Amino acid sequence: MGYYIALILLPLLAILENSVLIDLQALYAPLYGQPSLVLVAIIAWSWHSELTEAIFWAFVGGIASDLLNPIVPVGVSVIAPLVMVFAVKTIERLFYQVSIFTLIAFVAVGTILHHVIIFITFSSQGIIVPLAEYIQSYSIVTLAFNILGIMPMYWVLRRIQKRIPQRQNPWAVTPR
Repeated sequence: MGYYIALILLPLLAILENSVLIDLQALYAPLYGQPSLVLVAIIAWSWHSELTEAIFWAFVGGIASDLLNPIVPVGVSVIAPLVMVFAVKTIERLFYQVSIFTLIAFVAVGTILHHVIIFITFSSQGIIVPLAEYIQSYSIVTLAFNILGIMPMYWVLRRIQKRIPQRQNPWAVTPR
């Protein structure tokens, strides 16, 4: 069921991120950052999902973001969410219980990683972007939006996840 939710929710978030939020940037004109709704949703969903479902979310969200973004080549926005999904699942297996501050740290690292990948992509294409200006007017603003937005996004997605019937592991022992 989480797969179907990804096919509906992530393209909607990508549309919102790449159309509506770009128009709202006029409110804070010298700064160009905006919330990365798709990245935040993928990290929030992967916190309590299976690995295969989280990987599916990363691919669908990344491709949806890239198809709607005229500047970034298709496939670039898949890398950071995919790395963060594997990092979340690794930390989940290493520790019994992780705090909500870990989720905030994952969003911060994912945002920074995403912006580093985009900057490297622009540099390899010959697009010259001053690094200091890119960090000041785009990366820091996006990082602040994402850190502030993870808690509401996590709360909403967790409520949805709790209502989805979970598939039972065929190897699980069930009491009779």
